[in-house]
Amino acid sequence: MENFDLTPAPQLLQILGDLNFKGWQCIAELVDNSIDAIINGSELTKEQKIINVFVPTPSKLKQQEPLVVEDFATGMTEAQLENSVRAGFTSKNTRGNIGLFGMGFNVATSRLANTVEVWTSTTEMDHEIGVRIDLKEMAQNKSFIRPKLTRPKKVGKSSGTEIKIFDYK
Repeated sequence: MENFDLTPAPQLLQILGDLNFKGWQCIAELVDNSIDAIINGSELTKEQKIINVFVPTPSKLKQQEPLVVEDFATGMTEAQLENSVRAGFTSKNTRGNIGLFGMGFNVATSRLANTVEVWTSTTEMDHEIGVRIDLKEMAQNKSFIRPKLTRPKKVGKSSGTEIKIFDYK
């Protein structure tokens, strides 16, 4: 897999008009996703149950220092990463649920900024995979296709997911 197809699911059009997140709610949604990964991770070590959140100061925001939410849970495969950032996709049972139906990540990140990077790896991987979602570029190119990125794993990190947010709104 060389690219990620981020074409939204049809549910997107039904939900977009009603969502109005504040900045703190957007960050809370991203932290909640990390909490879900920890809760659903079987047999995680104490070190894997950590979530780091870095919110830049107002002056650092002006300098475009990224907001970062990082967990050390199980991480995601390529297919899981592609689905997790695709608007409208959810692996959760949405019947009878008032959740965001696969929209939480997309609404949270797009309300905060124009650009987000997601990096992830499982313990089986020898590197991290990632995707950069640049809303301005995607609108200009009229394409939801995004290249798959790779980088070495961070020293001491066996698995988990990192979300970096840039180009604030």
